[in-house]
Amino acid sequence: MVEKIKQKTQKFENADNLIVGEEVIKWCKEYSLIAEGYVALEETMITYLCRVLGVDENDSDVRKLVSAAATKKSKQKNEQIETKNIYEAETKENEKIHEMAKSIPIEIAGFIERIKAKRNSVMHFGFTKDRIGSGKIIKEFEELVEEALKLLSQTKNQV
Repeated sequence: MVEKIKQKTQKFENADNLIVGEEVIKWCKEYSLIAEGYVALEETMITYLCRVLGVDENDSDVRKLVSAAATKKSKQKNEQIETKNIYEAETKENEKIHEMAKSIPIEIAGFIERIKAKRNSVMHFGFTKDRIGSGKIIKEFEELVEEALKLLSQTKNQV
């Protein structure tokens, strides 16, 4: 039995954050760890986006900026992010978010926001504005996992 455990967990010993993220996502799907899986999905996609943007994926402050930039991009839909929102405070942080958002592919930003919405519903026990039923949460988790794994495998050598 110890050998089976070693075999199953060996992939987690990799030093590459994206590879470990992929393996955690697969593990969560296999063992129906839905809440953990949504967190792993979001964090893995933020890691992916950090690499696309060429920023430090291990810096928690940078990761927060990247996540905020993805949110900004997804909310602007297909509109160009050339001008700043007049209500945004002129801060270095908002400037960084604004600049990052311009470089994020809209498809990736939208994908991350879909994950965040589902994760929020799970983590807040459905007490959210856009409550999602448990059956749909599980089904959509499985779909998002497949979508993420496909994206990561297609772009593995590019980031």
